[in-house]
Amino acid sequence: MASLILKIGAENFAKYVLSFGFGEKTGIELTNENAGLVPDKNYYQRIYGSRVVTPGVLANLAIGQGELLVTPLQILQFTSSIASRGLLVKPHIGLKLYDPMTKNWETIVRESEYISIIDSTVYDIVLQGMRLAASSGTAWAANVWGIPVAGKTGTAQNPHGKAHAWFVGFAPYEEPEIAICVLVENGGSGGGVAAPIGGHYLKRYFYYQGRYSYEQEKIRLTEAAKRDSILIPGDDYDIVTEIDSLNIIPLIPR
Repeated sequence: MASLILKIGAENFAKYVLSFGFGEKTGIELTNENAGLVPDKNYYQRIYGSRVVTPGVLANLAIGQGELLVTPLQILQFTSSIASRGLLVKPHIGLKLYDPMTKNWETIVRESEYISIIDSTVYDIVLQGMRLAASSGTAWAANVWGIPVAGKTGTAQNPHGKAHAWFVGFAPYEEPEIAICVLVENGGSGGGVAAPIGGHYLKRYFYYQGRYSYEQEKIRLTEAAKRDSILIPGDDYDIVTEIDSLNIIPLIPR
């Protein structure tokens, strides 16, 4: 990440980050929403009296530190836009509004815009990485049996105490319908703390839709544990024959 931002520079970094809605309020129906901060050269000129952005400052921005400030809601909106390959959707706290006087329901209009400055191949790389993070990486604890999940964990350093634990994700991977952001302040590890919470939430979401079964997952895990159990070989056990049956290259010379 640090090497990439050194190539694109502070202005391009700010341009792309701002295109995903960072640095401004999402417009959700909350009165105390914060816009966050996306620093550019003008910001550094105003604060420090210099438009020169050093490599160290850029490297900090690349990993989400330094002067860059974002909210969990902005991160959630960003995750949703990645899952939909560039569709930035304005978030709402509800789907419909009810008027008790007229007893009518009003559907909230879904506002969205397409981010056209990002090449589709960029989404391919990011999405594949998020899928791997959930299937076999730090976000594995967010997996849902039978539903392919994609995600990303984060452990944000905190100068005032224990690190903050982050997890973002969406599911199903091929046809996303839900995005999630989990932030545990002073929680520590993103993979160890935030990802399991995200996984529990996703399981409940798909459970109530009848697309996930706690019982079936329990059965699957039990069967997997039996397959993975270590068997104590008898006197007639031949390790060479066993290796041949697995069709792998042995680490120990025969």
